[in-house]
Parts: sequence; structure tokens; C-alpha cells
Amino acid sequence: PNEIKIKEWAPGAKAMYIHGDFNNWKEKQYPFTRDQWGVWRITIPALSDGSSAIKHGQAIKLLIETSDGKLVNRICPWSRYVQRAEKSNIYHGVFYDPPNDEIYQFKYSQPKKRDRLKIYEAHVGISSSNEE
Repeated sequence: PNEIKIKEWAPGAKAMYIHGDFNNWKEKQYPFTRDQWGVWRITIPALSDGSSAIKHGQAIKLLIETSDGKLVNRICPWSRYVQRAEKSNIYHGVFYDPPNDEIYQFKYSQPKKRDRLKIYEAHVGISSSNEE
């Protein structure tokens, strides 16, 4: 139940891996498998105690081997949360799977759907304080 399944579409990639805080950034420990359409998948099993191998809040990245053999780190395009590394311009994906007691609970009901469409338009580039 606490296994993690990840799926990415990268048809031009030669190989793909996931790494991060959860495995001390060992680059090729968790390889994905590719199907015939360029979809890469991995299932990371739960730990022996039943807990998730990647904990909520841990930094993760994809390591992708490009068609010309270069290795590049990328943030998962489906990341729910990314964070800039301290004193750096580099961002990491953050595994987001909070415990149930930390999941936001909406306090108010959702507003009713309107029967008419409202369209707002702004032309910032042509507005000015001049009344001409």
C-alpha cells in the first residue's frame, strides 16, 4: 500500500532514474523501464516496516540519459511542490505525500457554478494615467 508508482513520458530518453534524499542521491539505484511508446515507469516498493521509501518533504529529481548519452537532472513535470536549494538557483522536486492529519480540509462549501460566463480582459500595455 505504501509503494510509489511513477510514470513519465520521455520518448527521446535512453534511460531514466529517480534519486534524491531518500537514497542519498545515488544516481542509478532506481531505474525506470520504458515501454514501446516512450512511457517510463517505476514502482518503488515500501520499506520492510511498511512505510514509504520516499518520505513526505524529501527532495527528488529525475536523472535522464539523453539520446546523445548526456546525463541531465530534471524536476518531474508532475511535481506538486518544488523548492529552491538554499543559497542556489537550483530547484528540486519535493515528494508531497502529507499524513492525513496534515492534509488541508476545506472549511467552506464550494461556490455554486454560475449559469453565465464572465470574461475579463485587460490591456496592460495600452493603459496609462494620461486621460488622452
